[in-house]
Amino acid sequence: MLTLSTHKMIILYLYKWLSYALTPLLKLYFLWRLRQGKEHPTRWSERWGTPTLLRPKGDLIWVHGASVGESLSALSLLRRLEEAFPQAHFLVTTGTVTSASLLASRLSSRAFHQFMPLDTSRAVNKFLCHWQPNVALWIESELWPNILLALARKNIPTYLLNGRLSEHSFNRWRSIGRSLIGPLLRVFRKVYAQSQSLADQFKVLGVTHAQVAPNLKFASDPLPFNSKDLEKIHSTLSNRTVWLAASTHKGEETWVLQAHQEIAKNIPNILTVIVPRHPHRNHEILQLCTSKGLKAYLRSEYQLPPGDADLYIADTLGELGLFYRLINVVFMGGSLANIGGHNIIEPAHFRCAIVQGPRTHKSREITQQFEEEKALLIVSKGEKLGEVILHLLTSREVAKIQGNAAYELVKGAERMLEHVIDDVKEALGRHEC
Repeated sequence: MLTLSTHKMIILYLYKWLSYALTPLLKLYFLWRLRQGKEHPTRWSERWGTPTLLRPKGDLIWVHGASVGESLSALSLLRRLEEAFPQAHFLVTTGTVTSASLLASRLSSRAFHQFMPLDTSRAVNKFLCHWQPNVALWIESELWPNILLALARKNIPTYLLNGRLSEHSFNRWRSIGRSLIGPLLRVFRKVYAQSQSLADQFKVLGVTHAQVAPNLKFASDPLPFNSKDLEKIHSTLSNRTVWLAASTHKGEETWVLQAHQEIAKNIPNILTVIVPRHPHRNHEILQLCTSKGLKAYLRSEYQLPPGDADLYIADTLGELGLFYRLINVVFMGGSLANIGGHNIIEPAHFRCAIVQGPRTHKSREITQQFEEEKALLIVSKGEKLGEVILHLLTSREVAKIQGNAAYELVKGAERMLEHVIDDVKEALGRHEC
């Protein structure tokens, strides 16, 4: 009878052998992807571990995120790492052409992008022998056996950030593969999990150092705003009660106007500010307001909202930061319409009390974390929007507590980055090339 250890070694060996044996088929598949425009035409060799750039001298910190979401998470991390390690360079890998294009214009002169190699022994060894990273930081990434075990063999300190497992994956590994996933997870010196339940799951599967940390996406920079414009509008609105409907879509403004009319029964001087997701819909929204007997004005035509305005439609680009700073009760659009929700982290930077509809499938995990921390209110349907907004406007202490909870989430992510920087400092000091 095979021992568990032997059985485990055989499974991993079979994976290694299959990845080698299937290489010709993988090349055909990626050639097909190349012809479909899904691979970069001049950087195809990176998939096979052959670099298209030289390795810079000195310390090299490798940051890997599989796709667009992880790439965006990496940007705030990279900025902080660059500040902490001014002599280091940064290798950023992803697996999609879209993420590569996104990063191309956003990386500094000390950071550069390469495609993640396929998880075959040959490609992995070529990749690591060339780049020789001093430390590796993986963000929410897939667990590729060949590359993780190679990192362990080469004693390259490796950390997992934004660690997560689906419930299905956890149950599967726990029931049939804990002895297989354990050696891969133990490659990570530390796992920063997105919640306590996830940290506990990682420990069950064999991680010895797992701790809770906020989502890296929470560490994004606050949206900018023009302080002079803020002063002007704040002065104009100082005697009015205001709430904001941000990033709204077609159909949602109907609920916003209904909410405005309900609130006006209790707060006669209420002003509703609408920032549509697509500013070119400005006259469509203006006409809708007029049809409801409401006085509405466009920011593109009126720099400040007139005193008789019921609604102010901010149809200018790049000013959400201004209105988040100005208004602390916010309905985030894209959540009553079937869009999937928009970025609630942005208003959290400004201590806003945030309200969303139920359709947040594009940001489900972030929404769940905000709900767990009581940093968000969900309205089940559009008819309830006015009731919830009125509650926040008339219960200022409730709105303040909720806004502070949202703010603490994003500040917690910044503190987590400091812990990651400490890990990297320790790894660079201990690792021998």
